[in-house]
Amino acid sequence: MSKTDYAYDIIKEQIVSGKLKPSEELSEKVFQEKLSVSRTPIREAFQTLHHEGFIEIHPRKSILVAPVTFHLLEQIFDTRIMLEPQLFKRACGKIEDEKLLDMRWRLLNPPDHMSSHEQEIYYNNLDLELHSSVVPYINNLFIENTFRIVQDHETRIRNILFNIDTNSPVIEEHVSIINALLQRSESEIVSQVTIHTENARKKAFLYFFDHTI
Repeated sequence: MSKTDYAYDIIKEQIVSGKLKPSEELSEKVFQEKLSVSRTPIREAFQTLHHEGFIEIHPRKSILVAPVTFHLLEQIFDTRIMLEPQLFKRACGKIEDEKLLDMRWRLLNPPDHMSSHEQEIYYNNLDLELHSSVVPYINNLFIENTFRIVQDHETRIRNILFNIDTNSPVIEEHVSIINALLQRSESEIVSQVTIHTENARKKAFLYFFDHTI
């Protein structure tokens, strides 16, 4: 791994996880010292993160973590609604039944005695696992890169705005998607993924307007 890729991965993880807050100012010098790299890898990492929408670069002024705005939410969910139903359709009949059955079982049978925070992590990880299960079947570098960036933004938005409620219909929606994949019904897959993504958009918009970022 190059020093630029190393810096990129570390900085992006801190942004996506919410450790670096929206509109927080970033310093090249601070990251040089933290990561023990020269200025060039940090600057190159910042440029990539800027192009992907994670940071804002204001020449001769400041570098900021990108805020979570209504416009960003619109762009992320518009992209998801266009991409995800077709990507899941493309994966129809290709994801191993054993893997799907295992995910469904874990969705319906969470470990006992978890704290609320542990439950959030548990279901968020399952959400990411399900949505990532289609990646091996994309077979298109440009779509795969776009999907990865959108996933990272969506994870960041969820970490900042909300987590999956353990009593939420989101869990039922995930089970419905898995059932459609097991049935190998392309039309049902498209329908269930569309419903799930539209509901996620509505929830994100509601949380956005109810909370100040």
